[in-house]
Amino acid sequence: MTTTTTMTTTMTMVTKTTKRSGAAVLVFGGSACVGGPYKFYNDTFALILTNDGKCSWSVVETTGTKPSPRAQHAAAVVSLSNGHEGLVVIGGYNGKSILNDVYSLDLTTLKWTQHDTTGSGPSQLVFEEKIPNFSVFPAQACACAVGASRQHLLVHSPSGTHVLNTATWSWHRVAQKAAKLGQV
Repeated sequence: MTTTTTMTTTMTMVTKTTKRSGAAVLVFGGSACVGGPYKFYNDTFALILTNDGKCSWSVVETTGTKPSPRAQHAAAVVSLSNGHEGLVVIGGYNGKSILNDVYSLDLTTLKWTQHDTTGSGPSQLVFEEKIPNFSVFPAQACACAVGASRQHLLVHSPSGTHVLNTATWSWHRVAQKAAKLGQV
């Protein structure tokens, strides 16, 4: 496989969002520590995959108010209420505080939108209580699109499992039953 790279700094980023959409892998945000304090990013890139096995990096030029620089966020590609595919970014860490916001990038219009959510979503307090005085938080949340309509995000974090309905931008906590010894 031949790779053409037009990025420099971004290639050193770790803990970024990487989600496949169609014939591209999307990369959002991340952090890097190269000879100094951690730097956090809010750039969006696409690794374009072609039928002949080649790939190349491309900067995704977006409009709207994009999420602030961050790492350790959860993300997934879902169906938005307008019928377009969208990359949803949830929370993260910016080097100073835990973030508890929700954004979507419409992959047709390439416009970022911040969403006000309702209901009971993942709590950022769990992260702060578990790892005090730590400069970079390990990734502790993951997300995946679920359901036939792909308008629901299943988000699992230390504060439990939650579902975000991307048609209504409402959170619902998933009740979990403890497994009995010997059951899987």
